[in-house]
Amino acid sequence: MTERCSLFLVKPGSGQPKLTKILLPLDGSIVSENAVPHVIRLAQITKAEVLLLSVNGYPEIPSDRPPAAKPSWEEYALILMKEVREQAREYLGRVAADCQKAGVTTKTTVVFGGIAESIVRVAEEHKADAIAMATHARTGIDRWVYGSVAAAVSSATTLPMLLVRETER
Repeated sequence: MTERCSLFLVKPGSGQPKLTKILLPLDGSIVSENAVPHVIRLAQITKAEVLLLSVNGYPEIPSDRPPAAKPSWEEYALILMKEVREQAREYLGRVAADCQKAGVTTKTTVVFGGIAESIVRVAEEHKADAIAMATHARTGIDRWVYGSVAAAVSSATTLPMLLVRETER
């Protein structure tokens, strides 16, 4: 078993971090939820609000779907997005309930788009003071193949980041 490792990155020139709002993107995985207890503790200490975020991709048009199919592709995509949004809201609501039991003010938001870009955009729109997220801590070939959302977010924002490394289960 490995020890938990959290890292709070404050970028040069970003000044003294003040934490009134922490953005926590979650994808429903155990790995992403590794950050929840750390964020709860940090929010309790700083009295910060936590904004839970779910980022979802847009539905893709199946190549074998005939153009005359009913409902139309646009209607079907809207139906799928509504279902995904509802499932994401229910999931975030369960996590928010855990945060609120710990005395942490929590809000939720669900968006569609590219993951890293959406995280940075939501952080800016909601005026977050920090972004917290779990990371697989991939290196080498795995990082090249799968990429790193945490690295993409870090390179696109000047906000401080709390990175929680995946733990063995």
